[in-house]
Amino acid sequence: IWAAVFPFSIFYFLLSSPASAVEIDAKEPLQNLKESLQEKDGPENQLAIFAEVINLSLIETKDIKDKLLSLVNLDQSGGEFQKNLLRKFDDFIQFYEEQKENLEKIKPAPQAKQVKELAQNLKKWREEVYLSVLNQAKDFILIHQERLTLEISLNRYRKISEIIQKFKTTLAKKGHFKSLEALLGQADGLLKDGGSLHEKAEELFWQNASSTP
Repeated sequence: IWAAVFPFSIFYFLLSSPASAVEIDAKEPLQNLKESLQEKDGPENQLAIFAEVINLSLIETKDIKDKLLSLVNLDQSGGEFQKNLLRKFDDFIQFYEEQKENLEKIKPAPQAKQVKELAQNLKKWREEVYLSVLNQAKDFILIHQERLTLEISLNRYRKISEIIQKFKTTLAKKGHFKSLEALLGQADGLLKDGGSLHEKAEELFWQNASSTP
């Protein structure tokens, strides 16, 4: 059983993503805001919908900030970039908190026009200020997730190679060594290709980041 499963387990072990890798699932809370804020809903319902949008936006922003904080062992440029993004996300969180306060002020007697103006201002702010920084932060996190995955996969590859070489004689007698050696060669090629693609992606990211105000 071990002999049959082991060759396939090499690829699973090498290429499976580590549990600690950062995952991104940032949603766009304002996607259907225009459709939701209809006059027929009434100002109270509009206010409730908009308040929920603010809450979702705040959750999204804090989630990205937490993921940025989770990045460690960055080089000097990466560390400075991380600090810059964190400062911006602190400002974003403060902005959303202020929007919540504005909603509380009109909550006793909300007017449809007031709610729509707040919603339009928020939507414009997200499009002109927030979304570009959000996408930049997501790319920055993913770049480091990929680097972490490659480093862990490479370490796994080296350890498995050492084990196979250690039991080379036994494996050869059972007729498994050549097939395992071939699989390791394929895994080595995949890791090298992955490393090359990651370097290109990281280079492109920094080119775009340096051209962004």
